[in-house]
Amino acid sequence: MQAVIEQGQTVLANTATEGHPAINEKLQSIQEDWSSVAAKMIDTKNQLDESIHRWAGFLEQIHQLKKTTEYFESVLNDVNSFQTSLQDKRSQLESIRVS
Repeated sequence: MQAVIEQGQTVLANTATEGHPAINEKLQSIQEDWSSVAAKMIDTKNQLDESIHRWAGFLEQIHQLKKTTEYFESVLNDVNSFQTSLQDKRSQLESIRVS
């Protein structure tokens, strides 16, 4: 972009006075367009960073849910067996309360 501006200034120096306003307008237009594109690039980068951050949080929640599910599956396997005696049932209930 800087090279384009410098080249435009070189052309301006070698142009008749009547052509200066048109060249100046074009150079200003190019600079404004570049500023707009640069601002959009920064905005897009910020949006991408935010999206990546959200996906990372989402993946962490998925991993946490998986751990919780695995824990409950293991607890279910422990308490799923039918206890016949009252003492066994009390013991099983106590182990559930501790978990």
